[in-house]
Amino acid sequence: MENQNKTSFQINIKLMQIFRWYPENHSSRSFWLQGFVLYIFFLVLTVSIILTNILLERSYDNMQIIYVTETLGFCFKLLPFLRNGEHVRKCVNFFSGSDFAPKDTAEKEIAETSIKLCKIMSVVYLVGCTCAEVLYVVPSLVSKNYNLPMRVWLPYDPTKGPLTYYSTIFYLATACVYDASATSLIDPLIGGLAYQVVSQLKILKYRLQNACLGKDIEEVDNNLKNKSVIYRNLVQCVQHHNAILRFVEEYEECFSWPIFSQFMATTFVICFCCIALSTVPIADTTIYILFFCVAISQLLFYCYFGTLLYEENNTLMTAIYMSQWYEYDIESRKLLITIMEQAKRPMVVTAAKLVDLTLETFVTILKRSYSLIAVLK
Repeated sequence: MENQNKTSFQINIKLMQIFRWYPENHSSRSFWLQGFVLYIFFLVLTVSIILTNILLERSYDNMQIIYVTETLGFCFKLLPFLRNGEHVRKCVNFFSGSDFAPKDTAEKEIAETSIKLCKIMSVVYLVGCTCAEVLYVVPSLVSKNYNLPMRVWLPYDPTKGPLTYYSTIFYLATACVYDASATSLIDPLIGGLAYQVVSQLKILKYRLQNACLGKDIEEVDNNLKNKSVIYRNLVQCVQHHNAILRFVEEYEECFSWPIFSQFMATTFVICFCCIALSTVPIADTTIYILFFCVAISQLLFYCYFGTLLYEENNTLMTAIYMSQWYEYDIESRKLLITIMEQAKRPMVVTAAKLVDLTLETFVTILKRSYSLIAVLK
């Protein structure tokens, strides 16, 4: 069967391979070297020249601080992809086995819905970030006064001539695209993988409720209560649930620190936006409101899918109760108890073992942001 996750994230994976964040099979050392060169040239160097400008001029504006904060967060966010890309590829390929393949129309609908949602998220993020970059660079391109899109320190005068100026613009624009890709490609991938787990839990619930309706039942004279068939189907359900639990562990181990880096950077951006909104003139608040909304949406993205995962796992026991368990033999009931005991453990994904990815966390951050704005006013 074609890998469901690779189908869901075709755009993300292709572009991540261009940036050298996602390794192909048996990638060479040059692949990793190219990835680190791009990382240093377009991420680390950009932060360095902005910080150098701040130190030399002994002044800064709010946009510089917000950009540096976000970019530093991306520095830590991308490191696991550069250093341990094989682990990322393992997570993406986890559900590629035949055990996870949909077996009937209902299961195919669940899988197709998940794939469609992940593709939509990827396209929306990519288009949104592309439009933002265009709007960010265009004013500098049409400017007659050679105004760079951001205040940076350069070892040369970028206003010497058109060639020097537009070459500098091209570098800064490419650096912004590289930075934005850390959000437009990676966030839908991480959030989408969590939703793929949700779809696998939905398929598991469907199989638990219909353990006596498997395709193999036709081999036993249409006896829908055949014990061997029910037991075999439930054994597969237990194995399926164990595989889902293993994936969640792999998922948290692989993406916990990138999510935490994004959380920290976004939290600081929210704080700086609140400070800016309380100090700048009303006419200049539009851009900070937009940054504030984007930062909030990034947090909501992770927290929402984390909550979906938590709630879907909690409904497993309800799905078992709604099945025909009372007609199963004792061995089959023991298998159901095994799944119920495992489902008692909350399936909560954390960021660096410190922050739970739930809507409760998101609401707490919103409350703190409102309190900060109220105090500053």
